[in-house]
Amino acid sequence: MDKIEQALASFHQALNIRENFLPDSESSVAEVHYEIGNLYFKMDQSDQALEHLCRCLELEQKSLPENHVDIAQSNNSIIAAIQSIGLYNEALVFVEKALTQRDSR
Repeated sequence: MDKIEQALASFHQALNIRENFLPDSESSVAEVHYEIGNLYFKMDQSDQALEHLCRCLELEQKSLPENHVDIAQSNNSIIAAIQSIGLYNEALVFVEKALTQRDSR
């Protein structure tokens, strides 16, 4: 098992623990989803990456102000994952959201 796969296994364990003991509003649950999403992206598994990155964004939108930098960072990661599978029109929707968010700061 290489280092990325070891990290992924550890983050999945952490996610399981946090989801069982912390409320969805806890930002650390979103953070673990973000890290898992990025690891899947590095492994060229964009569908899995999108699943976790979108879950991260969903949790962040519940617990953080709409112009928080973590939300922008999640949007950017989602954009990269969507572009990697060739869904450029869908990526454009997230780009527009990110620009709107940036302009609201």
